[in-house]
Amino acid sequence: MKIKKININGYGQFRDLMSPQFSDRLNVIYGSNEAGKSTLMSFVACVLYGLQSHECPPLQGGVHGGKIYIQDSYSRYYTLERLANPRKKSGEFLCIDEQGEDANALWDMNFANIDKELFKAIFWLSYEELTKLPLEQGRLADYLYSASLGAHGVNYVETINTLDNKRQGLFRRKGKKQPIIQQISTLSNLDNQYNQVKLELDCYSQISESKQIIETEIQGLTTAVGKLQNQLLFSKKLERAWAHWERYINTREQLESLCSVEQQRLWQEAQADIELILDNIPRQRQLREKVKELEIDEQQLSAKIRAEIDKLGLAWDEHRIADFVIDLSLKEQLRTIDNKLSKQEQEENHKRGIVNELEEQKFLHKSSQKPWSQLIQPSLLTIVVLGAMTGVLLGGDAGSFIDDLVTLLLFIGSGTAVLFAWGYAYNQWRAVLKDRELRIKQAKYQHRLADERNQHAIGEWKQWLMERNLPLEANPSQINTMIVVIENIQYQINTKNNMKVKLTDYRQELESKCLQMKNIMEKLNLLPDKDHLIQDDLQIESYFERLNERISVKLNLLEQLEQSIRLLAQPEHQMEEIVQGLQKTNILQIQAQIELTTKEIADVNSTLSTQREQLGKLQLQLEQLATDNRLVELNLQRTKEHEALFANVKEWTIATMAKWVLEKSKQTFEAEHQPEVMRLASEFFKAFTEQAYQQVALPIGEKKIRVRNKKGDWLQAEQLSQGTKEQLYLALRLGFMQQFNNRQIGWPIFMDDLVVNFDRERMLSTMRTISGLSAQHQIFFFTCHEHVIEAFEEIAPDGLATFELREQNIESYRKGINNGTRAD
Repeated sequence: MKIKKININGYGQFRDLMSPQFSDRLNVIYGSNEAGKSTLMSFVACVLYGLQSHECPPLQGGVHGGKIYIQDSYSRYYTLERLANPRKKSGEFLCIDEQGEDANALWDMNFANIDKELFKAIFWLSYEELTKLPLEQGRLADYLYSASLGAHGVNYVETINTLDNKRQGLFRRKGKKQPIIQQISTLSNLDNQYNQVKLELDCYSQISESKQIIETEIQGLTTAVGKLQNQLLFSKKLERAWAHWERYINTREQLESLCSVEQQRLWQEAQADIELILDNIPRQRQLREKVKELEIDEQQLSAKIRAEIDKLGLAWDEHRIADFVIDLSLKEQLRTIDNKLSKQEQEENHKRGIVNELEEQKFLHKSSQKPWSQLIQPSLLTIVVLGAMTGVLLGGDAGSFIDDLVTLLLFIGSGTAVLFAWGYAYNQWRAVLKDRELRIKQAKYQHRLADERNQHAIGEWKQWLMERNLPLEANPSQINTMIVVIENIQYQINTKNNMKVKLTDYRQELESKCLQMKNIMEKLNLLPDKDHLIQDDLQIESYFERLNERISVKLNLLEQLEQSIRLLAQPEHQMEEIVQGLQKTNILQIQAQIELTTKEIADVNSTLSTQREQLGKLQLQLEQLATDNRLVELNLQRTKEHEALFANVKEWTIATMAKWVLEKSKQTFEAEHQPEVMRLASEFFKAFTEQAYQQVALPIGEKKIRVRNKKGDWLQAEQLSQGTKEQLYLALRLGFMQQFNNRQIGWPIFMDDLVVNFDRERMLSTMRTISGLSAQHQIFFFTCHEHVIEAFEEIAPDGLATFELREQNIESYRKGINNGTRAD
C-alpha cells in the first residue's frame, strides 16, 4: 500500500492541509522542532485505525479529522476519510474507490487486520522506541502469526481473546457467576433434593410397616380393653352377688347339718336319676351315629381341601390360607393396582409406538437424501467447466472475447438458477430432518417418563405382593384367580372347622352322658336298703316329717338366693362362672380387683389414644407420599440442567481445544519463521556495520540476542558499544517489519530521526540500507536536521522526494536559507 496524499481538515495545529503527492519509495520530511512531525504521523495512524474526540483536537478550528489517498498493490486508488464522532469510539470512517463507490467492506477484508497500537509498534520507528525489541513482544509475534494466515485468514489476537472471553465467561477457577459453576451448584442442590425426596419415598414401605404394626397394636389394645372391661363387669357382678352368696352358703351349711338330710337328698335324686338313665339311652345311641357320620364327612372334606391346596403350590398350607385375610379393601386395592398397571403399560406402549413411528419417518426421510448427494458431482463439474471456460476466455483473442463472454454469462445464469433450486430443496430437506430429530428427542423423553411411571407401578405391585407373601411373578389376573380359589378353600376350611366343633360337642355330650350314668349307678349303690326304710317306726317317720319341713324352708330359701344370684349373673351362661368366682375369692379381693382393673383400663385407653394419633399421622404421610410428584419434577429439572451443563462444557471444551491448537500452530510458526527474521536482521546489520558483524541470532528457548563478528566470536548485545547496539536494534526492527510486510500488503514505514546519534559513516551506511528498503516499501523519514536530507540526496537520488513542514503546511523542500530558522 502506498500513501499518495494527505488532506487534514483539522488535527492538532493543522487545518486545511493538503500535501503534495508523495513518492512511492523514500519520502524525507524536514521540519524544525514542534513543527508537527509527530502530529502528522499520528494523523496517519488515526485515519487508518480510529479517531477519538479527545485525540489531538483541532487547535485552529475546522472539522476534526481528514483524508488519506492511497494506492494498493493492484494500482487501485482509494480515499480513506475519518472524522471524530463522540457517539462512536473510532469515529466515522469511509473508504471510497476510484468510481466513488463505498469500499468499506474491501478495506475491512484486506487492510484492517491490525490495530493502531500494533501499527505504531511495527511501522513507526523513533529513536526512543528503537530499543523496544519486537521479538520480546509476544503481542507482536501474535500479529505476525495472524499476518502469516493472509488477508482472508483469522485474526489470531482477536480469536485468542474471543476464545479466552468465551472460556472465562463459561468457567473460571474459583469463579461464582459463570454458567458452568452455577449449573454445577444447581445440579448439586437438585441432587441433594432428589436424594432427600427419594429417601422419603423409600421410607414409604417402612411407614407402611410401622402403620401395620401400630394397627396390630391398636387391635391388641382394643381387645385388651374389651377383656378388661368384661373382667371389670364380672368383678362388679361378683361384688353385687357377694351378699346373696354369703347367705346362700350359710343356708346350705345349715341344711346339710340337718340329720338324715343327705340320705333324703340321695333318695330323692335317685328317683330322678333312674328316670334320667332311661331317657339318656336313646340319646346316647343317636350321638354315636352322628359322631360316626361327621368323622366320615370330615375326612372327605380334608382330602378335598388338600387337593385344592396342592393346586396353589408348595408355599401354601391350610394354616396360611386360613390366616390370609380377604376383604373388600383387598379386592379394591387389587382392582386399583390392576387398572393402574394396565394404564401405565398402555401409555408406555403408546409412547414407544410414537418413537418407532418417528424413527421410521426419519429413516424414510434420510433415505431421500441420495438424490441430493448425487447432485454434488454435477455441481462440481459445472464449476470446473465454468473455471475452464473462464480460463479459455481470458487466454483467447480480443476479437471473440465479447461473444464468448455473453455465452458464458448465459450458461452461468442457467447453471446458477439450477444450483439455487437444488440448494433451496436441500435446505427444505435439512429443515424437515432437524424438525423430525427434535420430535424424536421429545418423544423419547416422553417415552422415558412413561417407562419410569410404568416401572414405578410395577414396583408398587411387587411391593404389594411381597407384603402379602404372594408370588412376585404373578399378575393381577392370576392373583384374582388365586383369591377365588383361596376363598373357596377358606369356605371349605370353615365348614370343616364347624364339623370339628360339632364333632367335639357331640363327643363331649356323649362322654358327659356316659359319666352321668356312671355317677348315677355309683349313687344307687350307696343308697340304704329301701325295705329297711319302710319298716322304721313312726318316731322315725315323725322325725322325717319335721326334718322335711325344715328342709323345705331351707330349700325354698336356697332357691330364692340362687334365683337372685342368677339374675345378677345375666346372661345365663355366666351363672357357672359367677359361682366359681364366688367360691374362689372374698369381698376384699373382689374390691381390690375392681380397683386394679379400673386403673389398667385407664392406662390402656391412654396408650390406645396415643397409638391412634400416631396412626393418623402415618396415614397422612402415606397419602402425601402416594400423591407426591416431586421426584419426577426434580428428575426433569436435573435432566434439563445436565443438558445445559453438557452444552456449556462442550462449548468450553471446544474453545479450549481451539485455543490450544492455535497456540501450538503459533509456536510451530515461530519455530519455523523466527530464523527468517534473524536472517533479515543479519543482512541489515551486516550492511549497517559494513561487514563488521556477520550474523544475528536468538537461540531457541532464550530471550537474549547474540551477534557473531567477522572473527567468528559470539557476543551478547550488552557487550556492544551504544552505537553498534542501536544499529543492532534497528536491524532487528527492520527485519521484523520486512517479515511482516512479506506476508501482508506492504504497509508504509515511518521513521523519526533514527540516525541522529550515528557518526557519519554509520549514518551513511544506514541511509543506504533504508534507501534500498524503499524499493520494496514506501518510507516516510522525518528529521529536523538539514544534513540528513543532504545525505539522502547524496546517496539516493532516485525515488527520493523531500518535503518541509512550514507554517502548518507541507511543501516541497527547497534547499537554501529560511531566515536562519533551519536546525543545525
